[in-house]
Amino acid sequence: MDRGAVTAVRGELEGLATVLERVAFRLPGSDDLDDDRTRLIRTIRDYLVPRLRDPDAPVVAAIVGPTGTGKSSVLNALSRDHVSATGALRPTTRSPVLYAHRDNSGPSWSEFVGRIREYVGPNLETVVSEDPLTSSLTLIDTPPLGHRTEAGGVPAEEIMRIADLCVFVTSPLRYADAEAWDVLRDLQRQGVPLLFVLNRLAGTPDGQSAVAQDYVHRLHDGGLLTEPVADLLFLIPETDSAELDSAHAVVALRSELAELADPEFRARLVDETTEQSLRSLTARAQSLAADLDTELETVLELDRIVSTAFGHEADHLRSEVEAGSLAWLVDHDHWPSASVDLTGMVTRRAGDAAQSGAEAWSRDPIGAVLLGAGGQGLWRHGHDTTYETQRRLDDWFESLGSIAARRTRRGELGARKRRNYADQLWRATFDSEFEMTGRMRRKLGDSEAVVVETRAALATAIRGALDFDADRFAEALGGTVSAPLSAQVGRHVTAILESIDSPAAEPDSVDPVASEQDSEPVEREHGEDQGDADVVDADESEAEGLDG
Repeated sequence: MDRGAVTAVRGELEGLATVLERVAFRLPGSDDLDDDRTRLIRTIRDYLVPRLRDPDAPVVAAIVGPTGTGKSSVLNALSRDHVSATGALRPTTRSPVLYAHRDNSGPSWSEFVGRIREYVGPNLETVVSEDPLTSSLTLIDTPPLGHRTEAGGVPAEEIMRIADLCVFVTSPLRYADAEAWDVLRDLQRQGVPLLFVLNRLAGTPDGQSAVAQDYVHRLHDGGLLTEPVADLLFLIPETDSAELDSAHAVVALRSELAELADPEFRARLVDETTEQSLRSLTARAQSLAADLDTELETVLELDRIVSTAFGHEADHLRSEVEAGSLAWLVDHDHWPSASVDLTGMVTRRAGDAAQSGAEAWSRDPIGAVLLGAGGQGLWRHGHDTTYETQRRLDDWFESLGSIAARRTRRGELGARKRRNYADQLWRATFDSEFEMTGRMRRKLGDSEAVVVETRAALATAIRGALDFDADRFAEALGGTVSAPLSAQVGRHVTAILESIDSPAAEPDSVDPVASEQDSEPVEREHGEDQGDADVVDADESEAEGLDG
C-alpha cells in the first residue's frame, strides 16, 4: 500500500475499533461473539495500527507449538546460544522469552514490549544480542499452547496476535493434537504466514519419512500448504542439543529467516502479512456485524412484544378515562382515597401486561431462557411498581395546580387555591358530567381544553408507571435497545477494502525514506548474515518456506 492508503486504512481501523467497543451482545450464548469482538479490537490496536504506523519495525516471529516439542531448543539452535531454558519439566517455558537485537530502542520498541507485558505479565524475559539474525527480526519463544498464567491469560495466544509470522514447532507425538489444529486454523483465518517445523524425528529414515508425509498431507488437507510436499517442512531429527544448531533443517530455517535482512524481501513479507491480516479482519468484522444484526432482530422482537403488551394496557386505561368509565372514582371525598384505587388498577394492569409478555416470551427459545434466568419475577408486576405508580399519580395531582396557574394567568397560586383547583380538576378529569364552580370555569377559560390537558398528563403518568414495570424485561434483554452498529461496521470495512485494493502508486512516485512521516523509526545498525546464504536458495525458500 502507498502512503495515502496506509494513512486511510489506519484511520478506518481506529474508527472500526471504536465502533466495536460500543457493541454489546446481550442474549444467552453470546459469550463467544463477545470474545470475537474483543479479539478483533486487540488485533486492530495491538497489531495492525502499530504495524501500519511503523512498517520498518522488526518483523516479529513467534515460535509456538504444543508442550514437549522442543520450541526452546529450536530457538537456542537458531540463535546458536543458550537463550531459552530447556529441560524435562513440562512446561519448561512458562513465560515468553524475547530474543532481539541490542540496538532496538525508541518509542515504538518500548510500546511493543509494553504491549507484550500487558497481556502476558511482568515475567517476560528479554535476551539481547548482536546476532545478525535479529537485525530485522525479533524472535519470541512462547509457553506451550493452552498454558495459562496465574491471571488466566494464555501467553501463546497473546503473542500470536501481534506476530508477523509464526514458526510452528511440533513433534511426531504431538502433531495430531486437536488443540494444535484449532490454533493453526485460527492463524490461517488471521492470514499469518507459517513455517512448519517437525522436530525430534526418531527411528529409521523410512519411519521418519512416513511421519513427515502424514503430517504434510494433514496440512495440505487443512488448506495450510499448497502442495503435500515434505520439502515444505523443516524436518529436525532427534539429536543432542549441542549438535542441534548444525542440523541441516535448523541451518536452512535460520537462512530463511535471515532473508528478512533483505529490505525488499522484508517489505514484501510485511505488506503481504498486513494485507492478509486486514482482509481476515474485515471478513471477521462483517461476520460479527451479521451476528449483531441477527441478535438485534431477536432483541427488538422480544422488546416489541413487551412494549405492545404494556402499551395495550396503557391505551385501555386512557380510553376508560376518556369514556367516563372511571367516573366512580369521583365518589371518593378526597384524592388520596381515589389515588389508592387508581394505583391498584394500574398495578393490576401492569401484572396483566407482564403475564402476557412472559407467555409470548416463553414460546420463543431465547425468551424462554431469559425468563428462566429471571425466575418467576417477570410473570407478574414488580415489587416496586405499586410504589412507583402511587408516586407518579401523586405527581400528576400536584401538577394540576400548575396547570390551573398557567390557565388563569395568575402566576404562582397560593397553596389553598392550588388545592382547590386541583380538587376540581381531578374530578373533572374522570367524570365529564362533573360541574366545576362557575368562578373556576371563568378563571380557567375553556374548561374542556383544560380537561383534555389534564387527561393527557394523566395518560403520561400511567404510561410512565407501566414503562417502569416493563423495564424489568429490558433489563433481562441487557438494557435499553440501541440502534444497530452493523451499518457503521460495514462502512469502515468497505473503506478499508477499497484502500487496500486501490492501484498502488508508481514506485518512482513514492519516497521510501519518507513513506510514513508520522512513524517512530527505530534506529539500529543492520548486520549482514551471508554465512548461511548458500545452504538454501533464496527464491526457493521464499516460495516454499512461507507457504500457507
